[in-house]
Parts: sequence; structure tokens; C-alpha cells
Amino acid sequence: MTRFTAVGKIEPGRQGGLQQRLSGPDTHGTAVGLDADTVLFGWHANVTCVSAKIDLIQWTRQGLTVFTNPSSEQITGLLRSARVIAVVGLSADSSRPSHHVARELQHFGYRIIPVTPTAQQILGERAVPDLAHLSDVLRPGEHVDIVDVFRRPEHVAAIVDECIRLKLPALWLQDGVIDEAAAGRARAAGLFTVMDRCIFRDRASLR
Repeated sequence: MTRFTAVGKIEPGRQGGLQQRLSGPDTHGTAVGLDADTVLFGWHANVTCVSAKIDLIQWTRQGLTVFTNPSSEQITGLLRSARVIAVVGLSADSSRPSHHVARELQHFGYRIIPVTPTAQQILGERAVPDLAHLSDVLRPGEHVDIVDVFRRPEHVAAIVDECIRLKLPALWLQDGVIDEAAAGRARAAGLFTVMDRCIFRDRASLR
């Protein structure tokens, strides 16, 4: 029988994301997920799961760990204390989500550092080609507080490697940027790690 271990609480509105992440290649398309009342439901060829009331966001299913985001209070603390945000994958195209989010973060008072090899300057800030060059644009006394990522999931592992190597303090993976293993590795290395959330939306909610 598949074993589920409950160790935390479900974030409001995240049931769908958990259900999606539980549908791995070994589930053969069977429904395994959470409903709005945090009830586990589903069926697998070797497992029967029926109306098991649980209180979780991280659990283990045959070695699969669902990543746990920090609490709302912890995320609020990070967003209120941060000053400099490096945006990996920031586009110079004003129609792109990364551009909109970065511009709005500037309006909240953050300094944005574009991290992209495709532009020299975005939103009035000099761009750097990668995280290793952040020191080229940091002012005296400045340090990067958050690395915000707008890249496809297959790029996340390498970004995490760089964040760990450079001892950057926090990693934020935007909506849809999901790599459970890499996020877990970042957290294990001491990075404050958020995955599959919009930093602008979370910051706007603090008003």
C-alpha cells in the first residue's frame, strides 16, 4: 500500500497544484489528489485511497516528496525585508509576464537586477548575463536578497547550483516553474525557497 506522510498544512488554493504533481508517470493517469476540503482521494492499481482526511502539504509517496513552501508569515517577512531582487529570465519585451512583474516590483521600491544574456539594460537597470556576474552591478553595501526565476523547469537545477555556489540567501520560482528535487536541494543548502508562486501577487497582497 502506498504510504502518505502528513507533516504540514495545505496552502489555500494549492490543491490543484498538488494534484498535478501527484500524477507522476507511475500513476497511469489515475486520479490522485486533494479536494477543496483537504480530503485525499483517488485510486491506483496497487492502492486504494478513499476519503482520508489529512492535514498536509508535504508527503511521501513511494519516494516522491511534494515540496513545502514556507508559511505565509515567513514569506511576508522575506518580502518586507528584501531590497534587491535578481530576476533570472527577465525579458525586455514589455508584453512578457517577467517584465510586468519586475516593473511592479520596482514600484514597490525594490531594486531589480535583470539576469539575461539577451539584453544590455532593462527597466533602467544594467543586465548581467548570469548570476556569477551579479557583483558587477551591485552598489557598495548592497547584496542580492532574492533570486526570482522566470525560466522553464528544466533550467532550475542549474540555477539552484549557482545559487548554492554563490551563497545567495533566497530563491523564488514563479508560477509554473516547478522542480521538486531542485527546490528541495536549495532548501537543504540553506536557501529560503518558494516555488510555484508569483512574487508580485504575494507582495501586492501585503498592501
